[in-house]
Amino acid sequence: MISQHIAIVQDHPKPGIKFHDITSLLSNANERDRAITQLTEHFRGKVNCVAAIDALGFIIGAMVADRLNLKFVPIRKPGKLPRETISTDYSSEYAHNSLHIHKDDIDQNDHILLIDDVLGTGGTCLAAIKLCEQLGARVVGTGFLLELPSLGGRHTLEGYHPVCCAQL
Repeated sequence: MISQHIAIVQDHPKPGIKFHDITSLLSNANERDRAITQLTEHFRGKVNCVAAIDALGFIIGAMVADRLNLKFVPIRKPGKLPRETISTDYSSEYAHNSLHIHKDDIDQNDHILLIDDVLGTGGTCLAAIKLCEQLGARVVGTGFLLELPSLGGRHTLEGYHPVCCAQL
């Protein structure tokens, strides 16, 4: 199971948080390949764009986009994108922030696979979905390396878009 290759760090980034560090999985070529293959095959032929959430989602999303030979769109935190953006605020299990996307990176013809590293509460992913839909795109699925079921993210996203976690 992929989750056994993910390190758990207590009290990071603040006390009381149990942080799931996917960088240990990324350093294992065989398990990384298996995880990316699971995400890729689940959505092959269903999407024409991969968008990913800052920052570790970029690594996974770029690999998925490369395997599917699709365009890649970054969704970033404030002050990171140089062209005109739209933004939305969100809350996660340990932060309040905003996400930004270039206004001209996606359009109405895009069927998007949205990627992030971990599905926690679902708040970050839901904010990214809203950004894509605000630009007229259709998010057809969400993919993650790991899901933390106790935080209820799958429930937050149910009714919006199919969820795929590589650990399954």
